Amino acid sequence: MPVSEASPTTQPATDRLNYVMRDYSKNEMEARLAGRERRLGYFNKVQQLRQAGLSISKISRQLAMNRSTVCRYAYAESFPERIRRPTGRSMLTPFWTTWKIAISRAVVTLNSCGENFVSRAIRVLTIR
Repeated sequence: MPVSEASPTTQPATDRLNYVMRDYSKNEMEARLAGRERRLGYFNKVQQLRQAGLSISKISRQLAMNRSTVCRYAYAESFPERIRRPTGRSMLTPFWTTWKIAISRAVVTLNSCGENFVSRAIRVLTIR
């Protein structure tokens, strides 16, 4: 089904875009919108070629796209928007406080060793 014929029960594209595009600078927003337009163009081409009867393999060769992407676009009922994953707890979150305490103790220890040692340690850590 083409993008214009999306079912009315789905969330409007503008609402989805507002969610996807929040918290980005102007340059990042422009780059993301340009990428979205490029992907939307590929999606429309895949839909047209699929309706014309071409196989997934032929479409992927013709458009120089990965077959899995062509499959995803060919069988999608509407354009698959990219959504940001929600930020929240990770499996390392419980250890964050312990890690911060250990780092602060290490900084205090390094500061007591002298400024030269601290600057050398920082240089070594930033090189790696």
